[in-house]
Amino acid sequence: MNNTPSNRPDNNEIPTPETAKRYETEPVNAAPETKKTAAILSATALLFLCGVLLARADVPLALAESQTGEDRLAGIFITENYIEPGMPEIDVSIHGEIVIKEQEPERIYGIFNQDDLSIPVSFPGLEGFGIYNLRIQDETSQVSTGYCTSDDIFTDAHFTASDNENHMEASVYVPADRPCSYYFNPVYQQADGTLYLLPGSGITSDSLNGGSWSQSIAQSRSESFGGTEETESYRYTVRIVAADVPGDTELIFMSRENQVLQSMSGNELELLIQKETPRLEIPADVSYLILRQSKAGTGEFTHTLFDRGTESLEYMIAAEDTCLHPRSLNLVWN
Repeated sequence: MNNTPSNRPDNNEIPTPETAKRYETEPVNAAPETKKTAAILSATALLFLCGVLLARADVPLALAESQTGEDRLAGIFITENYIEPGMPEIDVSIHGEIVIKEQEPERIYGIFNQDDLSIPVSFPGLEGFGIYNLRIQDETSQVSTGYCTSDDIFTDAHFTASDNENHMEASVYVPADRPCSYYFNPVYQQADGTLYLLPGSGITSDSLNGGSWSQSIAQSRSESFGGTEETESYRYTVRIVAADVPGDTELIFMSRENQVLQSMSGNELELLIQKETPRLEIPADVSYLILRQSKAGTGEFTHTLFDRGTESLEYMIAAEDTCLHPRSLNLVWN
């Protein structure tokens, strides 16, 4: 027999709605609808709180395993806003128990932009950028070939293939000392070439303070090649790197005697970069180049030296979005 006393001041007292409210108990004559409504509201509040905590957790992210049947993990698409996976279905059983039925995340289908390689894949209704290892089928031979690509906002892109794993990694530079939120959504490719993403996890912070974050998503799956089954592994890593925000840009042409011969503004460089074949012809009397950039809001400058023979001019610029954009210009020394 259970001799534990009840939570009432007087064990013989039958609680009314008023006394129940006072002692945080439920009156025995409460209507079933009241019980069900209270249960649903409590469950909804709990789910909302859990969702906020998971979406806003400021912690480093570990390797996440993603599996969606036979579909191949084909990349990561990064968004600054959390993609809601859909609320679970909530019900109350005849016994008054809360029943939560998880719903399958909704797939968001993508479009391969073959004519615009600066944005190779887009997802209607979403803003973001991604890295991808796609399989493109030739319309004539019907043979699929691998195609690694990324949005042009990425730098330091690398792809390595081994007997055990195909690994693609790249970096995105963002302004330091600014609030940031980034969510890493896995992208999958079906056997017929269709692309889609699923909502992923993310990071938020008041500022990166000159540091960096890294997130990886991986998958191992069995595939059949010529009647032989083999295990293929795919991994994608993206680094978010904080950097000083560059301001005005100037390229200075220097002589062997360390005299200034001429200079080009950032706008003039941008016009060259936007051409179909970006290149800069360097006169024969130029010994080296100096890239001078101001640090936004500080009054300070950075100077980068490019010796004769350097193949390309590499630097960053700020844009209207929350990322720093890489710029590359081929150098032709006369």
